Amino acid sequence: MRPFLYLDIDGVLNGGTHPSLLPAETVMRFRSGDHVLVPLHRMFLDFYDEVRPSVVVVSSWATCAQVADISRFLGIPLYGRTDYCGGGLARGDSVMEHVKAHGVACHGILDDAGDRCYRDTSRVVAPDGRVGITADDLVRLRLLLSAPD
Repeated sequence: MRPFLYLDIDGVLNGGTHPSLLPAETVMRFRSGDHVLVPLHRMFLDFYDEVRPSVVVVSSWATCAQVADISRFLGIPLYGRTDYCGGGLARGDSVMEHVKAHGVACHGILDDAGDRCYRDTSRVVAPDGRVGITADDLVRLRLLLSAPD
C-alpha cells in the first residue's frame, strides 16, 4: 500500500506574503483568496512524482471547494479529504480517524499548524507558514513516508 500524505495547503504551498505583493508569474490563483506559489508547487510536484503518496486534503480549502477541483488545480490525484478540515485539535483527530478507518500503515502530515492541530506530532512536518515548504521539510517527509507507523 502506498503511504498516505495528509496535506494542508495554506502555509505549505504558499507563505505569509500577500499575493498582490508578489510577481504575478510566481502566483497560481485557485479562486478568490486562495493561491499557491509556483516555486513551492513545483517543489511539491517533484516530491509527489518521486514518492507517489495517496494524498488526502486537510486544508480549509476543502470546506469551500470540491476535492476534484483542488485536484485539478494542484495537478495531482487526491484520495479525498478528512471529515473535518477546520482548525484546532479536531483537524488532527479527524486525520487519525481517517488513518484508522482506511487501515493506513504509513502516513505523514504536511501542515504548518503543527501542535496547534495535532496531539501527536511524530508524523507531522510543520513548515514555517510564513515561508511554506522547504527542501529540508520534504527530506523529513520523505523519511516519514518510507517508515511504517
